[in-house]
Amino acid sequence: VQRIKTATSHLEILQIQEGADDGVLARAWKRILLTLHPDKLQSCTPQEREAAAEALHLVHKAKEEFRETSQASGAVDVPQQLLAAGKPVCTQCQPGQRRYECSWLIPDVVDKARPIEKYEVYGPRVFSHT
Repeated sequence: VQRIKTATSHLEILQIQEGADDGVLARAWKRILLTLHPDKLQSCTPQEREAAAEALHLVHKAKEEFRETSQASGAVDVPQQLLAAGKPVCTQCQPGQRRYECSWLIPDVVDKARPIEKYEVYGPRVFSHT
């Protein structure tokens, strides 16, 4: 608890290295979470439980900071932008239930780490045509 309270960065709180992936983050977070879980602290004094709760709050904040910085740094894989194969086609024209089918050009080279999937996209109930 003292180590977490005196830590100066989210990496120090979670005890992970700069550039760690989501798996490392999840394991570190879970390890600390299991240690500071309120059910594990039943034999502690109320002051110790309160300090552990504050430390647990700092751990949750550190996890969010890690995710925000990894997204901002570009460490998160962003899906490849596809090009539309044509205009969307209306497949269901009833008011309130309109459905459009969009098709995309499949690239010649596909990254196996980021496969192209089939998606069904639901838009808002009302579209603005301005």
